[in-house]
Amino acid sequence: FFEPCARVSYIPPPPLDPHDLDYFRLRWSEAWTKASFTRLRQKWRLSRRDPYFPEHLRWLRSHRRLPLEQVQKKLRRVLGRLAGWPLLGLALYELAANRWSVRDRQRLSSRA
Repeated sequence: FFEPCARVSYIPPPPLDPHDLDYFRLRWSEAWTKASFTRLRQKWRLSRRDPYFPEHLRWLRSHRRLPLEQVQKKLRRVLGRLAGWPLLGLALYELAANRWSVRDRQRLSSRA
């Protein structure tokens, strides 16, 4: 059911406590999100080409990088206009690290 008058807001966390970081990465991981997308598409018979999915995935990735915000600011401050490639490298590293950590977590939990 949808409530037309409902309003939802999400406020990003302040700097994360190191103890919360693992759950934050898992909660906003590619694996969890793609599984949610798959279920949403099945349940509501949505097209894989629905523009919502790639847009949300972009938002998800930027949100998951919130803990790296200080590093990104320092790179921009130190390198100025030359920060593009290092920032891209940082983003690619974060994506690979997220996929690895979630896959490793799934592998470990399947042994239990």
